[in-house]
Amino acid sequence: MPDMTVDPTKGLVAFGAGLMGWAFTIPHFARLYASKIEGSTVEYWNELLWGNHFYNKTKNVWTNKSRNDDNSENERGFALYIMDPIINLFDYVLKDKKDKYMKLLTKWGIKIMPEDEGLSGKKLLTAIMKRFLPAAEALLEMFVLHLPSPAIA
Repeated sequence: MPDMTVDPTKGLVAFGAGLMGWAFTIPHFARLYASKIEGSTVEYWNELLWGNHFYNKTKNVWTNKSRNDDNSENERGFALYIMDPIINLFDYVLKDKKDKYMKLLTKWGIKIMPEDEGLSGKKLLTAIMKRFLPAAEALLEMFVLHLPSPAIA
């Protein structure tokens, strides 16, 4: 058997909500950011989105320290680049802030389907999240890339 140590940066862990049908892996977001930010790589983002990697907004640099010398806090990469966009999307959709969630959807390249246009609240949020982070994609990627073949298993 190959090494099956649980490591989110290798795509061995999926985060999500089964009830709403969405999930993601760290490599998924690493690919998203690498495609959006010129000059960055999937490997670069994969490393920074998990573990003790903090972003110092004041100096615009990554660090391994949660606090600066002046005692101000740095934000963990996972929280800043993964959780914040998801939480903001939830907040905007559930509070019906259409201009704000449409701006986020445009940024991420997510389109509301015609059959979902009449939805609001949780139903709209579920439809958006399924399109943004489909659970089937995350799980299938994990199965294909990391489960050993039946012969090896």
